[in-house]
Amino acid sequence: MDYITADIQKPAPWSLLYADDVVLVAESLAEVQADLTAWQESLERRGLRISRTKTEYMFCDFSGRGPDAIPCPLIEDKPLNRVEEFKYLGSIVAPKVCVEKDLQNRIRTAWLKWRSLSGVLCDSRMPIKIKGNVYKRAVRPALLYGSECWPMRKSDEQRIHPGERRKKKICWYGNQINNVRWDGCMSQSYRLECGVRQGGLSSPTLFNLDMNELIGELSSTRVGCFIDGVCMNNINYADDMVLLSASVCGLRRLVAICEAYAKSHGLVYNVLKSQATVFGDGRRRPYVALDVFLNGCALQWVSKFKYLGHILTSDLKDDDDVERERRALSKA
Repeated sequence: MDYITADIQKPAPWSLLYADDVVLVAESLAEVQADLTAWQESLERRGLRISRTKTEYMFCDFSGRGPDAIPCPLIEDKPLNRVEEFKYLGSIVAPKVCVEKDLQNRIRTAWLKWRSLSGVLCDSRMPIKIKGNVYKRAVRPALLYGSECWPMRKSDEQRIHPGERRKKKICWYGNQINNVRWDGCMSQSYRLECGVRQGGLSSPTLFNLDMNELIGELSSTRVGCFIDGVCMNNINYADDMVLLSASVCGLRRLVAICEAYAKSHGLVYNVLKSQATVFGDGRRRPYVALDVFLNGCALQWVSKFKYLGHILTSDLKDDDDVERERRALSKA
């Protein structure tokens, strides 16, 4: 193909050729028609033929005139089929500068690849290391093929991560059989449906898969407290989370984001352990704040709370925390 079309090929991106898949790009209908005629004559002169059914035409309306204002190119006086998108080398090409169609196609392709390899990925007898290698070398490339050229938006990234997270969870939990040993006796086998054993090596990884996306979503809202221009509206350590906001309205918005994320990912916040406080300036008593609701229940407003072993008070004093440390030292 390179040899017989060397005299009519144009530099990329005006001519794209891979095996027998050809894309011709031009700025006007006359140029497209001239290029198409030249390719048709050059190929058919050497015994090849352009498929009339597979050849399609897509119009990119950058001028705003509308696709109906431009007629379709012709092959033997027959107009080509006009399409809104087409597939080239596994990727979906569309007139708009977005990857929505191609992203949907990649996610669908990745799930098809996953199903074809489910005999390995969901086999409880298969070592987890082999499953991970199969996933990284077969499933993930199918999902991210061509992604280095995508004009990605934040919403597009959020559509990829849940699907990849779900595949990994299925790989970890699928067909796992567990037993409990008690006093030298083994229990009957049962299937692990959720959770990990205490101190399990997969616990930090599973937590990161679920919570990193939430942390990024909270930080991107630009609602809450800032330190030197950096949004600091959430502080997290394991499953202990603190939301920081300068107003009740902002706090309600952050809580709503957490609540919606937990609902979409099968998580539940413990309302009994969740509390709210107002930090004063040390000179006056904090005002009475309005209610903040989590899962339909109003959070309890407290004057102090414990976080990572330290006591934080609404008056910004550390007397209670110093007393806690003193008692801990005396017991030691």
